[in-house]
Amino acid sequence: MFSDLAIDDLKQHLSSETFRYIFSPKFIFLCGKGFDKRIPNAYLDTNRGIIQQYIKTKAPKSYIVLSEQLWENGLLADIDLLTFEEFLAEVSDCIILFVESMGSACELGAFTFEEKLFMEKLILVLNEKYKDDDSFINHGPIAKAKKNNTPIVYADLDGALLSSRELLSETNRIIGQMSEKCKLNKRSVNKANEVNLSSFLVEIIELIRLLQPITSDELVTVYKKIKSFSSFDFVKKNGQPFNSKIHLNYLLKLLTSVSILKQDKEQYFLSDSNSANNLMFSFSSSTLSRARNRILSRKYKYKG
Repeated sequence: MFSDLAIDDLKQHLSSETFRYIFSPKFIFLCGKGFDKRIPNAYLDTNRGIIQQYIKTKAPKSYIVLSEQLWENGLLADIDLLTFEEFLAEVSDCIILFVESMGSACELGAFTFEEKLFMEKLILVLNEKYKDDDSFINHGPIAKAKKNNTPIVYADLDGALLSSRELLSETNRIIGQMSEKCKLNKRSVNKANEVNLSSFLVEIIELIRLLQPITSDELVTVYKKIKSFSSFDFVKKNGQPFNSKIHLNYLLKLLTSVSILKQDKEQYFLSDSNSANNLMFSFSSSTLSRARNRILSRKYKYKG
């Protein structure tokens, strides 16, 4: 475990700013029809696969997340749908939903039910051949989404997806946002032990860069000591609480699913150094290296 001397070293480099404009990791959640994982490259031929390849060509530093990945990594096994929606909306920069199957139609209903969470981040992509249908989808969730100013895009979901000017226009708008800095607060203004989830995500990447390899228990312990918290709870950017408790495990599994982190047994490593930013601390490249060497030497009980 990290010594008190190591923690004191870190505290000396804490930033005094209450917020910073930084380049934080950008997450795009793609939702749509499932695919047969037994077929090689089956995903690449889906609408989600096609739009992912387009996005990655234009914005290679963005991170694409699929719900299938989170299921495989065990994230959703212990989280209810409403809490997952809140978690998804808070950490994502954009959610693109292809309404092309029974499952994605159910997702549409779930997403549009909680209008405030998804209004600014959700893009709905529907099959152009059903645009004028007298259907429940059009008169129900789509009508509600339009009232909430959610972008509604029509495209050929059965063939030439990228021939849709609407879809390309919305996608390019999102891609343009990927290179923008965002304002992140260190904590909410309500209580000292309330931590913004989106800021915490950046801070734990920052801590792992400094302290790797590190376990999730060590990560929590070090974070609380640095912040002088006996405990803490996650809140949204607006300071509002989540409906249910959000666990660190959710974030770690999300970050491993997009290969920002890698896991070896119980320990975590940073596999994408470009994702790390200084939010909690003020380090130059040289002081960062020196601080890491001192911290690790003290962790392993060497002199330093």
